[in-house]
Amino acid sequence: MNTDTLYAKMPIWAQNLALSGYGLQLRSRRYGGLHEKFYASLLASDFASADQVYALQQRLLVEQLDFSRRNVGHYRDHLPTAVRGDVLVSLTDLPVLTKGFLKAHQSEWVLETQSDDVVINTSGSTGSPLGIVVNSSAVQRNYAFFRRFLHWHGVSPFDRSATFAGRLFLPRDTAKAPFWRYNHAMNDTLFSSYHLSNSNLPAYIREMERINPVFIDSYPSSIAKVAAFIVQERIKHSIRPKVIVTSSETLLPLQRAQVEAAFGCKVADQYGSAEMAGFAAQCPHSTYHVAPEYGIFEVLDGDNKRVADGTVGALCLTGFVNSRMPFIRYLIGDVGSISQSTCECGRHGQVLHSIEGRMDDVLVTPSGRHVGRLDPAFKGVEGVVESQIVQVSHDELRVLIVADQSRNFDPKLLESNLYDRVGRDMSIEICMVAQIAKEPNGKFRAVKNLVGRS
Repeated sequence: MNTDTLYAKMPIWAQNLALSGYGLQLRSRRYGGLHEKFYASLLASDFASADQVYALQQRLLVEQLDFSRRNVGHYRDHLPTAVRGDVLVSLTDLPVLTKGFLKAHQSEWVLETQSDDVVINTSGSTGSPLGIVVNSSAVQRNYAFFRRFLHWHGVSPFDRSATFAGRLFLPRDTAKAPFWRYNHAMNDTLFSSYHLSNSNLPAYIREMERINPVFIDSYPSSIAKVAAFIVQERIKHSIRPKVIVTSSETLLPLQRAQVEAAFGCKVADQYGSAEMAGFAAQCPHSTYHVAPEYGIFEVLDGDNKRVADGTVGALCLTGFVNSRMPFIRYLIGDVGSISQSTCECGRHGQVLHSIEGRMDDVLVTPSGRHVGRLDPAFKGVEGVVESQIVQVSHDELRVLIVADQSRNFDPKLLESNLYDRVGRDMSIEICMVAQIAKEPNGKFRAVKNLVGRS
């Protein structure tokens, strides 16, 4: 009997105990060892001047390039010396790294196996997952950045929390509460993202009221579903977290507004990846600050040339955190833009100006235009609980709509708004559905391109 089968047969109290035991292991792996040292260092550099940030990044870049050239098979052959004389090699002199190339040559990236190595799999939502090798030092450093992000908003990872993520810890056919389990090691209640139906949501809300979380950590689509139910049903509740932090999906403006209205607190979003190639998070002024100690962001066009600040393109990341499997000029598959904007909070460095979503979530029209971020098409369209736009062929869109009970949804208005953005050379079919399936990893994709980029 494997571990999953054994867990499924346990009574609920034993499942809570098992999850807490696993949580204790994760707490030690993430927040033990060198974590406190890394965290203290990040607090010390949080408000470094622009010149100090630049000098810090250049030092970390030289260290990563030199380490990679000496120790990583691929970079030993393809990476020049980081410093030529007194001049630092420019990132733009180096080739970009694609996920496809990495999968085909993965053995050339991993250093000799160490006892504390862990393999983290990417989500694989748009293809086969990629195994990322990290060691305990990288994990502890990575969570120091998450802890600093929480600190910006007045909370700690050890505070009482509620989490909605992709973990499947109870059967999908579970029909009655509890739809949650407890991780006592992290003072965290894990709420299932797979059972968020209107009939189940009152039980979720009662439990959230009972535990009164200091903060909520969630996929945007999951907490937005709870918020939409609270707003539509005009539910009075006492859930008042200090902040709601989101990650792993593109946070849409409508989701942010609805969640903030339902819970009476700010939503703070973060951007990261299993590859540990880059990290950005929102400060209390809602600016996405790229963590300069974590890595460097570039934005490239279709020819892998840098674009001007504020221009949308492919995100290309160079990470400093994981020395076990370094990523230098890595095309991570996301679309966005960066700038050097200043922020009232006083932090300096790069700013992630926009996050448009996955490259695979960008629609391609018959004329070859690439269209992302279609959420503005829903502005003014009432009665929509959830939606998903699917490109099913080069000239056809299928729009899945879950509507509320108000009967206010106007398909013609939505159709018109979409035509304004994608053009009349695409046909649009609007389909009313009872629910929209999540991806196997528990994430929700608002836009799906099943055709691919031509």
